[in-house]
Amino acid sequence: WTAAFSHSCRHSLRAERDLDDMRCLLREQEVDELAAAQHMPMHVAARLADSLRHALDAGGMDRFAFLQAEQQRSLLIDHIGACERILGTPLAKAFSVKIRRFLFLYLIALPFGIFDKAGVMTPVIVMLVSYPLLSLDQIGIELQNPFSARRLSHLPLHDICRTIQDNLLAALAASERADSDADENSLEPAAPSLSN
Repeated sequence: WTAAFSHSCRHSLRAERDLDDMRCLLREQEVDELAAAQHMPMHVAARLADSLRHALDAGGMDRFAFLQAEQQRSLLIDHIGACERILGTPLAKAFSVKIRRFLFLYLIALPFGIFDKAGVMTPVIVMLVSYPLLSLDQIGIELQNPFSARRLSHLPLHDICRTIQDNLLAALAASERADSDADENSLEPAAPSLSN
């Protein structure tokens, strides 16, 4: 479920319900439950809480480790909340309109202000000044939704989620190998002593 959290956040921020990429992490029924959940990251966080509670109750986790893991789970919930606030708080329309009006007036007045000094180079200078200013306006529009996959400057959430998944699965495999090595070492007979 830990690896599924990042994927559920990505799908939630992009308003996607196609969870095919999570079928390698979860059982079919769990994927269906997750897809039907009202808020997918909270559903996964609740399942993580259940797993942590079960590990504590079964004696597989001490109280300190449980509290640390629970604190990290709480931080994950806070972070997805912050991302949702970014997504749900677009640039104020009044601010956007004021910027565009200022740009329009500035770019209309610019040729008249520099014509005496620039002469025939005025159109070139106006184009060189206009491009970055208009680009800044477009960048502001792009940054209003950094999570969208349809924008050119989107965050590479799929790659980030895949890296998190790969790292967690590698850590799990290393932990299982260490446990099996420890079990094998405990089953081996002790070497005979060479004392005289």
